[in-house]
Amino acid sequence: MKKIYLFLIVLLCNTGAFAQIVITSQPVSTEVCNGQSLAFYLTATGENLQYQWFHNGEFIPAANSDTYVIPGVSLADSGDYTCTIFNNTEPSVTSIAATLIVSESAIIVDINPNVNACYGDPVTLGVIATEPN
Repeated sequence: MKKIYLFLIVLLCNTGAFAQIVITSQPVSTEVCNGQSLAFYLTATGENLQYQWFHNGEFIPAANSDTYVIPGVSLADSGDYTCTIFNNTEPSVTSIAATLIVSESAIIVDINPNVNACYGDPVTLGVIATEPN
């Protein structure tokens, strides 16, 4: 008598108990002057989301929300910023890179203040600026 074995293979699938992580708004590249403040932000859907920002692929300590603020940028802050979003149940998702370009501020060396105008009138001022050293 032959014995026949029947194996039941059960595939466990995502039943929808946890929503897949989806980035709905990506961070945007920007250019600012040295010393200005800026914020990168993104939005995502999913359950129990956690965030981690990176600068040029390097972990940024304490940058763990959907918004990353730099209160006063410096030239060293130039580069690409990404954010990885994760939770305990779904694969992580990483944003597209947002590039930050930090420009040196121009130095104003002369301004023509000799303008007469009434309140509310448009005024054109002459300014002379140079590049920083």
